[in-house]
Amino acid sequence: MTTGGVPITNQTFGSVDGTPPSVLAPVIAGSEWEPGFVDFIGGGATGNGLGMQLVPGMQSIPFNDVDLLYLAFSEGITNPLTEHFELRDSDGVIPFTLTYDAATFVATLALDGPLGPGKYRLAASDALTDDSGSFLDGDGNGAPGGVFDIRFDVVPADADGNLRVNGSDLSVFASSFNGQIGQAAYDPRADWNADGRVNGSDLAAFATFFNVNITGLDEPGSPFGGTGPNRFGSAPHDDFFKGLGEKEEDDPLVLM
Repeated sequence: MTTGGVPITNQTFGSVDGTPPSVLAPVIAGSEWEPGFVDFIGGGATGNGLGMQLVPGMQSIPFNDVDLLYLAFSEGITNPLTEHFELRDSDGVIPFTLTYDAATFVATLALDGPLGPGKYRLAASDALTDDSGSFLDGDGNGAPGGVFDIRFDVVPADADGNLRVNGSDLSVFASSFNGQIGQAAYDPRADWNADGRVNGSDLAAFATFFNVNITGLDEPGSPFGGTGPNRFGSAPHDDFFKGLGEKEEDDPLVLM
């Protein structure tokens, strides 16, 4: 499988002495999301098989029931401990249950419940090491050391990515109404319950979150209580979802 075109496999990425491990892809998903939707939003047959890849500057996540986060590493990690991972919102640290797949190098953070509307930061500590003892290259400079962290926002039913749920989001819904995966009309930004179809059931999410506005929320604190700048910001990227509804069935979906 791949993350945004980058394969996740222990056959491709092995431990290389002198090369520090790195995070290939942070991914979010929901345990209640339909498998067909997970496949679509993850890139199809050649995609990551996990969910939506987080990228710097992406618009807010408009889907409900986000309760899984994944970090795919470039090689095996020998000390995948809970204390080396962190998820924060504006109020502090969010608890999770950590599992690690040594075959695919993927760490999974399973939450106790879905993320509500808010601003979030996902981080991995540079205390993580590979089997040669190299520390995580979290800041992407090619050398061991540096915390990996990425900011993202979740606002279910925020189809236009302005961090608010209001009437303008219904225009996206109306344009995609009755569309489903594989059809030109389907726009995943309006598939708020993540079932691969845009229909009346998505309106339940809109009704629940109508008039939500997270623009005034505080930024999440620095990872692990640090004071350094985060690696990735969260300025809206309006083209993030552009073209997803026009995806050919056999084409990989690269969410960049």
